[in-house]
Amino acid sequence: MTIILITYTVSTMYVCICNRLKEDMIRSLAEQGLGFEEIQAITGCSSTCGTCRSYAEDLVLSVQLRAHQSLPLRVMTSSA
Repeated sequence: MTIILITYTVSTMYVCICNRLKEDMIRSLAEQGLGFEEIQAITGCSSTCGTCRSYAEDLVLSVQLRAHQSLPLRVMTSSA
């Protein structure tokens, strides 16, 4: 069983008006490692009219890139 924690702050921009989804909710789910398709399945984002899809996908991608950039670099050593 997977538990997904949804946390967000008040007064952020709506991304998906059809499903009343704000930017911080999508960002929170993406920060937990979920991809756009998983977020869409949970929230219904872009499943009604689809107008928000490109912005929501870009938002998820930007969160993922930021998380990837903050990872420590591994130093590869050679045994030779």
